[in-house]
Amino acid sequence: MRYVWVTAEPSGQALEPITDRIEAGRLEVAVERTYPLSEAAAAHRAIEEKRTTGKLVLVLVP
Repeated sequence: MRYVWVTAEPSGQALEPITDRIEAGRLEVAVERTYPLSEAAAAHRAIEEKRTTGKLVLVLVP
């Protein structure tokens, strides 16, 4: 097994296409499910078991 370390530097220029889509209201994110923070372990398990097709969101309630 071989490991490769990869880092990414923030770049405003690289993010311009995404910014343009956000500002135009054309960026869509597939949210599969929201979890309360108390169920973070269940959300993590779903990701580890590759049972997700969209993003999982942890909801922080004050």
